[in-house]
Amino acid sequence: ATGAFILQKPGLGTAPSVGGAASDLIGPLHFGDFAGTLSKAVWFSLAFCCAYVTLSGMLLWTQRRQEVPVWRRLGLVSIWVGYGLPASLASVALAYFLARAAGYGSYEWMLAGFLIAVGLAAVITMVTRDPRRWLLTATGALLLVLPLVRWLSGGPSWVALAESGVALVIAIDVAILVGGGFAFRSAYRATHTSTASL
Repeated sequence: ATGAFILQKPGLGTAPSVGGAASDLIGPLHFGDFAGTLSKAVWFSLAFCCAYVTLSGMLLWTQRRQEVPVWRRLGLVSIWVGYGLPASLASVALAYFLARAAGYGSYEWMLAGFLIAVGLAAVITMVTRDPRRWLLTATGALLLVLPLVRWLSGGPSWVALAESGVALVIAIDVAILVGGGFAFRSAYRATHTSTASL
């Protein structure tokens, strides 16, 4: 009530602990925010490259062993996780914006959006001839509509953000749009690659 300092709340928990100290040490390395926005961009790029190399390696490994049923199934699981997860995560953001616009609790909508997207990705992986193309197309579509849905659901426009000096949201929107374009480009290339191999 007097405005006097009581205590400094730790980043993890309500009291200082070994876990909180470990989180404070590891957090900047995990999120890459130890040197500002540039380090976050470099950290994201490195993590993306690591994930892509792992996924492409798994797909090559399982593709060479397609005649063995267990490897064929592992290849489908790799496609489901590797290409379905980005679409599922984008659906979480879409569910958040839609829940906010509808005035509902966003957590339940986000969880439902994620679970529905995971299920749809599994169905697409099991029943379509080229699941990578379908999942990349879904990811591209979700990413391209996210900035528009953010704005239409009550978020500030780019003009309002620029006038307020909040360029980070604009940069994130642009990165999301570039990611959507990249997903569509990859889906288009996957279509032409599979057509050429026929």
